[in-house]
Amino acid sequence: MPALYRVAVNDGGLRSCGDGQVGAPYSSSIIVNSGAAPFTFALNSGSLPSPLVLNPSTGAITGTPGVAGSFAFTVESEQTSTGATATTSNCGITIAPLPQSILTIIKVAQPNDAQVFHFTTTGTGLPGTGFDLDDDGNSGNAYSNSQTFTLTAGSYTVTEAAVTGWTVGPINCTQSGAMNSSVSGNVPGVTVNLGIGGNVTCTFTNTRQTATLTITKVAVPQDPQDFQFTMTRIGSAGQLDPGR
Repeated sequence: MPALYRVAVNDGGLRSCGDGQVGAPYSSSIIVNSGAAPFTFALNSGSLPSPLVLNPSTGAITGTPGVAGSFAFTVESEQTSTGATATTSNCGITIAPLPQSILTIIKVAQPNDAQVFHFTTTGTGLPGTGFDLDDDGNSGNAYSNSQTFTLTAGSYTVTEAAVTGWTVGPINCTQSGAMNSSVSGNVPGVTVNLGIGGNVTCTFTNTRQTATLTITKVAVPQDPQDFQFTMTRIGSAGQLDPGR
């Protein structure tokens, strides 16, 4: 049902002609409260939110706003049969911006580790160079264990770069608020289609790869002699954890 605003002469003040939101169809009407129809209508001063238009025959203000803000204007009506005119007092339309959307990426490492993991991204509003996370974040190092981005509705991809010694996955995504978003793809990355006002959280879990090395001692002839071994890890990948 469109909002109605009745023409009155010198009634003073700024009156709402019905507020709207960017991207949502808008409709209100200027209605003459005296005199005999038909009437014509024209913008007398100020401006309408772009691209709303005033219908000169009906006084209807319609369209889909593309810009947020507050807009003041007056409308003049003319009685076709007599040529008599009347002008509205200041009329105001406020157009609210689109609700912002939220994307949060969380890093979990199993077991807990100081390893830094790099992510690449696509989509306006995400860092073009990607970002780094560490599940030890906020514990005395330079990296956080999560990143939250405030975005407009649209499509975004987040992909985790491979790290030697670690397996990526699973990736679990949940949404809250406006339940109008979707997620596709799988390890090592996902595509998130954020809806207007959507809130999506994706948790990337990494598991450290392990291997088993067994050393067997044989003495000929069999003897109770104990033999000592030293173990040295070559390179930085993995963790040496000798059993006892």
